[in-house]
Amino acid sequence: MEDDPDIVARLRESIFLGNIHHAYAQTDGTYAFPNSREGDMLKQAVREFLAMREDRDEIERLRAEVERLRAGGCARDQTTTQFCAEAERLRDRCNRLLHQLQEFEAREAQ
Repeated sequence: MEDDPDIVARLRESIFLGNIHHAYAQTDGTYAFPNSREGDMLKQAVREFLAMREDRDEIERLRAEVERLRAGGCARDQTTTQFCAEAERLRDRCNRLLHQLQEFEAREAQ
């Protein structure tokens, strides 16, 4: 496997990766997996484990963004920002029309 500058942080989070590091890490920062079918499967398992962890991190980032938007923040993504701006314009227009309707109904009731 290639060098991973974040390996220490990853090892602290996972017993699996800690055991892999302990069993296969080399002094030059690489990993020496067995040259066998099991070694190939182990390399693939580590890749998939790390990919799932990255997916989990992305999901958490997106959840935080959704919560921030629900709390009234603006989006960091430009397309979403444009959508938010359009939603704000539509909300303002809707509020103006409702206000005009209430004024009209008040006049009609007199």
